[in-house]
Amino acid sequence: GTIEGRSLCNHRRAYKLFTDSVSPKCRFPAFPCEKGYDGLLQGDCFPCGENRPCGDMGYYSDTSNARGQMYLVTREEEPFCAHQYQIKLYNSHSERPTRSYGKLQVTLVGAGGFNETFTMTKKDDEELVVGAVLHKIVVPHPVVINLEAIE
Repeated sequence: GTIEGRSLCNHRRAYKLFTDSVSPKCRFPAFPCEKGYDGLLQGDCFPCGENRPCGDMGYYSDTSNARGQMYLVTREEEPFCAHQYQIKLYNSHSERPTRSYGKLQVTLVGAGGFNETFTMTKKDDEELVVGAVLHKIVVPHPVVINLEAIE
């Protein structure tokens, strides 16, 4: 799909996002980010704190001290709400010039053994550059809570 089409799909589901946000169990944390949405995707807007108050999108947005433009990533399918996590994978440095290719995945394991796997690379045979950092914002299913392991 095109960027325009994806944006349109996201706006068409706005009523679902708001309806989901009414449940106290379904929060949509939103982050202030000077660099906008691209900055959020690059990981420049984490974490929230005293100097960077975050808010909630939707029904509970007025209960937050955060003001101004906020950005968030939602799940691609229902339920749309969940916590967002920033994952960074650091590839080790090597004394010898080495080329490695492959696909990297990370599995978040929550309480009760619930888990979800995320692909960190863009393709199955991506070059894994020595010393590089792979980062991604992921939104696991809401049952994946109280993380117990990262595999």
